[in-house]
Amino acid sequence: PWLQGAPRKHGAPFLAMGTSYDEIECQEVDRGRRDDREGLLNSRGRPMYCWCMVWRTMPAGTSRGDRNAKKEVLWGRVQQGKAIGILGYINGGVVGWCLIAPRDSYRALGGPADAAGERVWSIV
Repeated sequence: PWLQGAPRKHGAPFLAMGTSYDEIECQEVDRGRRDDREGLLNSRGRPMYCWCMVWRTMPAGTSRGDRNAKKEVLWGRVQQGKAIGILGYINGGVVGWCLIAPRDSYRALGGPADAAGERVWSIV
């Protein structure tokens, strides 16, 4: 259950019955989707203060309390071609975000160590 009528360009949709999960189109966050992701995280009621960097590694000397620094570090990863996550769309409107990336781009998440040569991705 996701939408009632047309989705807004950014932000949460209105909840309604009848929309199927197979109507959600997922796209990797890339340079061309910056406005969609920023619009979603800046919309009312969203966690714009963290930019989903709580579990990400940050460059030495970068303040975790600086919202703009977190935003720039995240987009720096995108500019370098690194995976940061996916956006969900319904009828062309962004309705959700999921942080998914290689585990080595996060701070220690716990769990068993990666086997040699294994590339593990994590969703947080």
